[in-house]
Amino acid sequence: MITLKNIIFHQFQRYKTAQILLDSMRRKKSHTILEVGSGSHGNLGKFLPNDLITYLDEVLSPEALAKKKFVLGDATKLEYEDQSFDFVIALDVLEHIPPEKRQAFLHSITRVSKIGLIMTYPASNPENICNEQILDGVYHMVGTKTPPWVYEHRNCTLPDTEEILTLLAGLVPAENIFTMYQMNRHLFFRLLILEALASANNGISQIFHAMSNAYNDSIFYSDFEEDEKIASKTCLVWCRENRELKSVKKIDAIHPDVTDMNQFSQKLDAILHFSELLLKSKDAEGSLEQKNYTKSLQTAYINLKDGYDRLSGWFTRATEDEGNIRTAYLNLKDSVDQQQNQYNTLESYTKDLQNAYTQLKDEYDRLHALYEADIEEKAITTKALEKSQQFEHKVKATKWWKYLGSKSK
Repeated sequence: MITLKNIIFHQFQRYKTAQILLDSMRRKKSHTILEVGSGSHGNLGKFLPNDLITYLDEVLSPEALAKKKFVLGDATKLEYEDQSFDFVIALDVLEHIPPEKRQAFLHSITRVSKIGLIMTYPASNPENICNEQILDGVYHMVGTKTPPWVYEHRNCTLPDTEEILTLLAGLVPAENIFTMYQMNRHLFFRLLILEALASANNGISQIFHAMSNAYNDSIFYSDFEEDEKIASKTCLVWCRENRELKSVKKIDAIHPDVTDMNQFSQKLDAILHFSELLLKSKDAEGSLEQKNYTKSLQTAYINLKDGYDRLSGWFTRATEDEGNIRTAYLNLKDSVDQQQNQYNTLESYTKDLQNAYTQLKDEYDRLHALYEADIEEKAITTKALEKSQQFEHKVKATKWWKYLGSKSK
């Protein structure tokens, strides 16, 4: 269960920001809220427990759909009357809307809002785009799955704030729109990298969650930026009336605690360096295990081949069809030699040895069966010859044999 204590830093930032902004505009104890692009978790309700929230998304889990407060819907064409909700909240949703649908999205969410709108998103700039590409590469390097939102950002493109403000100003009074910036981009990016590394190692995962909680407890409240160029998140607030907007602007007056930020940043750098060394050591251990396995497989292969050669030599000498067996043996030996030449790299060597091992064992079993059959046949022939000789001795011992023998002389 997700609690406010252990919620991941970027989730905490998202919903805590919405809580602070909405509380600054609050007119009563309980408001009606529509969260678009909510997902199935309902995390916003943990931060705004007294408000009546409707969660809307295009895809929801069966568990969420079993609850009345979760609704399937398209945020670009909401099926609600005008001003149906006190507030509409869209947290990190705009970057998942294709550019050609963003005007319809903004029109739809402002239309159903009575008091105001809260919207956050990562803005389009070269550094944000580059950081997400690097993050994708890190997940690939550690061998875990890249979060789907990385690809969705790439496909839909990150929003340009000037373009969004122009679209929004065509729908509502521009003077009632306020922009603020959050999360130092460099700090946010390094935390995302640590989260990626944590996906591949339980020890790093524990460290990541400790740093995430530390961010939530203290750094978040100072992590407001003055310029979009150094922030990872942009927040747009629209209010129908100026009185709410004045309350919102007071929040932006918060200045970062540079000392706390620097200490947290230094600690994060040290942890990232430690995590990198830890993952490298794990890779080295994996390589050693692979080499040991390959060596043991080579030994088994050599032992089996020696046994096969001895048995095949005996069978070549013992069988009447020596020519055919010899040809089969030479063909098999050529196959073994060809396979041996393919063992140039560690990756292919293991697979080829396994195949050769299986083939030689099958042939060994076949030749051994033939050997056993031949031994059994010789035993039967020897036994029959002994019986014939015994019978001959008995016949020669009779009086008839002596009589016939004297007549023949």
